[in-house]
Amino acid sequence: MQNQVLDWLKAAFAVARIKKYEATFDCPYCGHSAFYFNYKKRVGYCHRASCGRKPTLKDIIDLKGYGPSDYYNSAFSEDAQAVVTPAALELPGIDLLEDRGRGRDEWAIQALGYRGVTLEHISKWKIKATNLRIYVPIIQEYKLVQYLGRVVDRSKNPKDGFNSLVQPKYKYAEGASISNFIFGWDHTTRKWPYVVLVENTFNAIAWRDKFNCTTNFGSNLSKVQIELLYKSEIRRVVFAWDGDAYQKAYDASFKLKEYGIQSSILSYSQSNQPDQVKPALLKTAIETAINGPQTYGPLQVRINENELPNR
Repeated sequence: MQNQVLDWLKAAFAVARIKKYEATFDCPYCGHSAFYFNYKKRVGYCHRASCGRKPTLKDIIDLKGYGPSDYYNSAFSEDAQAVVTPAALELPGIDLLEDRGRGRDEWAIQALGYRGVTLEHISKWKIKATNLRIYVPIIQEYKLVQYLGRVVDRSKNPKDGFNSLVQPKYKYAEGASISNFIFGWDHTTRKWPYVVLVENTFNAIAWRDKFNCTTNFGSNLSKVQIELLYKSEIRRVVFAWDGDAYQKAYDASFKLKEYGIQSSILSYSQSNQPDQVKPALLKTAIETAINGPQTYGPLQVRINENELPNR
């Protein structure tokens, strides 16, 4: 069983090294590089003082959405990222716009509205909710293949309701790694000449039509996701990941370069997330990143947030 757990860790995380039953990879909670998981004792530990989490194997299985048994009982090829879809996957929750005698879910609608997600978006993407989470379906070839459930705190007002202490913050369906998918990956997306990648799914929904924006669900670009991009008509990727993921974006850009795909990376002088930047500054930076020249490495676009936007 130890070998099965180790094989699963290698498939589910970017394991940097293995020594004496310990696998080292980025903390799945805070992203710190000094996270150690003892696959013999089945417990991990993050060495970042502000995090210090000690998750069990069950904890990180719940976080990823699939575990070692899924890995071995599924039709996995040598590519450990192979897609395995549950036979009867159903999206939890109730449609936000559905009136079941109590009216629409106004709290969730308002909470999403503060993040730029409109009623039209909610209807288009068929977003649902429970008392604890807001669920976004992930559709591929007209089928539900995964979902993302973002925890919320309804005891707070809608503007602050996404700031919940409940962990894990995100929940996925069992059976298929979220890193196998790109949000909204359809025939239209595959014909885009460029794509802007963000970490946050709700930003991806709000900015999709403005910037050709979507998400790869975090700050790690998997082999499967790279191959999806390669098989499309996209020839430039703009990384608008969070500021603390700059090095990951830089490393991912060289992987894309091997497939003939150019990259640009946004960085921020003050903010840590793209949705914290003034909209006009963000728009200008993305336009610069899109229209940049071909370079050996990634085109780096720095957003000086002390500047006053021209428009």
